[in-house]
Amino acid sequence: MEAADNYAIIHADTSTQILRQTLSELERELAPQHFLRVSRGAIVNLVRVAELTSDAAGRCVLKMQSGRTIPVTRTRTEIENGIRKLVHSL
Repeated sequence: MEAADNYAIIHADTSTQILRQTLSELERELAPQHFLRVSRGAIVNLVRVAELTSDAAGRCVLKMQSGRTIPVTRTRTEIENGIRKLVHSL
C-alpha cells in the first residue's frame, strides 16, 4: 500500500485499487501482526515480503514476492521484529 495525498493505493497480486482513505486511517484498521508501516508513504503485508536487503547506499529495502522493491525508513530492527511476530503468530 502506498500513499497518494488523501488516497491509498493498494497493490494486490494481479490488480491495483485506489481507496479514498489515508494510510494513517487504513493503518488503524489493519491487523498489526500482518501489516507494518515501513515509511511515511508505505504499509506492507509482512506475509508478502520475500527478502529484506540493503541497497548500494546501505539503506534498508524490502523485496516483495511480486518483485516490487520498497524503500524502508523505519529501522531494520522494527522490520525484523514485525516479521518475527508474524512467524510466531502462524
